[in-house]
Amino acid sequence: MSDSAAIRVTLNPDRSLLNADFETYKLSLDPLPKYEIELRNESKVQRSKVAENDDFTLQFVSLQRLHNHLVSDPWVGNSVVYFVDASFRVNCCSETDMRKSCESDVLKCRAQLPKPHQIEKLRYHPTIAFPSPEFALVACGTTYLWLFNTGKRTVDNSESGQWELLEEFDYADIVNDGFMLKDATYSKVMEKEFVSCLLVHVDLNAKKELLAIPEFDSSAFVTLIDWIVVARNSPEGAWEEISRRRLGGKHALLLAALETFDESSDALILASEGAEFRMLFDTATGVIPVDKSNENGAVEEPEPLYEWNQNADTVTVTMKLPDVVSKSEVNADGDGMWRELIKKCKRGKETVDPEVAAAVHERLAHLTSETLVSEAEPGSGIGLNQMEECDDLPLETSTLARFVCEKDGGCHISHKASLSSHQWIFSTKLTPESLPVVCLRHDVDAIVWEFKENEPDCWNASHIGTFDAFGYVFASKENRKYTVCPPDMSYVAICDSATHCYIYRKVNSYSELKNRKSGKHLPTVAKQFVLTLKHEEVLGAVAAVEGLFVMTDSALNYVALTGC
Repeated sequence: MSDSAAIRVTLNPDRSLLNADFETYKLSLDPLPKYEIELRNESKVQRSKVAENDDFTLQFVSLQRLHNHLVSDPWVGNSVVYFVDASFRVNCCSETDMRKSCESDVLKCRAQLPKPHQIEKLRYHPTIAFPSPEFALVACGTTYLWLFNTGKRTVDNSESGQWELLEEFDYADIVNDGFMLKDATYSKVMEKEFVSCLLVHVDLNAKKELLAIPEFDSSAFVTLIDWIVVARNSPEGAWEEISRRRLGGKHALLLAALETFDESSDALILASEGAEFRMLFDTATGVIPVDKSNENGAVEEPEPLYEWNQNADTVTVTMKLPDVVSKSEVNADGDGMWRELIKKCKRGKETVDPEVAAAVHERLAHLTSETLVSEAEPGSGIGLNQMEECDDLPLETSTLARFVCEKDGGCHISHKASLSSHQWIFSTKLTPESLPVVCLRHDVDAIVWEFKENEPDCWNASHIGTFDAFGYVFASKENRKYTVCPPDMSYVAICDSATHCYIYRKVNSYSELKNRKSGKHLPTVAKQFVLTLKHEEVLGAVAAVEGLFVMTDSALNYVALTGC
């Protein structure tokens, strides 16, 4: 599990997507069509009272207090939203439903979950995930996880009926006080179907196995992620768990997402406000060993299976081969220098050839100096008097890491990206089968990054969109709770913890403003809308292409943005 061989992913903005001529957001006073459904009694959203009142750790606040109770269906373009109400019914509502009626009976119940015995002691909020167009996973905050066959879900929500329960899983053996569902994916190989999911909880009393790891000694609160894979061999077969992995970290979780990229491997993308998460357990390999004598808590590396080195002319390999392996079965690609001897194998050790090392030092000699830099020389940069409180970055290093795990065992960090110099804004899925994109602040702008594997073993970050000056806007909103954008990135919205939502619409290329005093044309002025809700807490928000869903304690609101 050592990450020393991880490839560093750099975030290089595409200058063609940056708008240097952007002027401002113009506040629009045009009324927006608004629809509201009143939520009464049992139709109100189910919330954990323990999470609301008792837990104030950073890990719990990030996981619970900022939880979005409205869940979008990415397979229908976010135009249908779901939530679990106080009767533990899975309710849904579409944009079409919101426009037709303002009564609560417009909500459609898709599934009835078993009601827990002691609701007042539930520590976690209910969560829903959609791994495919026909499957759904639901957790109600207990130790149970339900897998449903939803049938073909549609945009207008009219053809969908009651969900069929396929399987119930109880994880009381690994999670005592419940969990939240963070992500789920679906894949199919021949006739065999796989569903992978991430179950997250905060361990309030560090377990004995974690105390043996030095990096967890200073924290009584640990964020634990259980990576579960279930499968069935045929459409009529039963679903069974086939693998389980556990990762842990002492910092708040920013992002957890699954990536399935071939038949033999899966990947997990994690972003956190501090040190990286590490693998604690894998059913394929058992408990990950820890060297207690290592003060840094590093994992004890196994003995290499082989050693190899290379220079400009030759590659020398030292390994023990079984008698059944013949020379004709060993193939080699002789083009260029090698980064690894056996593809995707991390069990070998490369020893650097002295001649190659000397040649590298000689080529880099002009970049070094034997004269030390004087500490008295002042450095250039922005002075503290030019910084504002909202410009402060996290105290520790924020990172995004990609864990690649083979289905037959073995897991390593393949790629890492440093986020420490960029303020985290939000993450969201633009397409249902892709990884969530990540929006980060770069100077005054907010840049949207897409992480994906463009070629085999080439996983990188691409700048795919920009919200002009939104980094500055975001930093100034001290009461913000949710930040969302639709799949087409045509606007971005900030919801305060109560009462207000701010919508920032991108520039309309067909409109142009003119300054009356100077006569200067301003073709790059975007619009800002302010939405005022009931004076109560905002509990969820989902951005669709044609409008914005916002949920409060007593109402589900929809604001139509078409044509604005």
